[in-house]
Amino acid sequence: MALSLMLNGVRVDIDGVPAQTTLLDFIRARGLTGAKEGCAEGECGACAVAMVVDERGAAAYRTVNSCLMFVPAAGAWGRQGCTRIHLADADEPTVRSAVITAWERIKQKPPARPRKRR
Repeated sequence: MALSLMLNGVRVDIDGVPAQTTLLDFIRARGLTGAKEGCAEGECGACAVAMVVDERGAAAYRTVNSCLMFVPAAGAWGRQGCTRIHLADADEPTVRSAVITAWERIKQKPPARPRKRR
């Protein structure tokens, strides 16, 4: 059975994608450049994408840092992803507003504490 995911409403085959490929690299390689690599540590939110997940039998959007998620995990976990540019063009205002709220929460996270050097 081929592993695939929906990316901005289009089914994309992810069989054969190297396991170490991040979702960010995969998205950008397809010309979708709304997600950016900022910190490459999941702190800045520049790489945020919305994944549709099953939450108690209903679809729910969860914002993930695509620089930290590998493509096979995205296919297994969310099965459907949306970039911010795709959502900005969406006709559904409730979806757009839910994703914007989630991105705002990411930006408000306190910065990571510096690690102590030994």
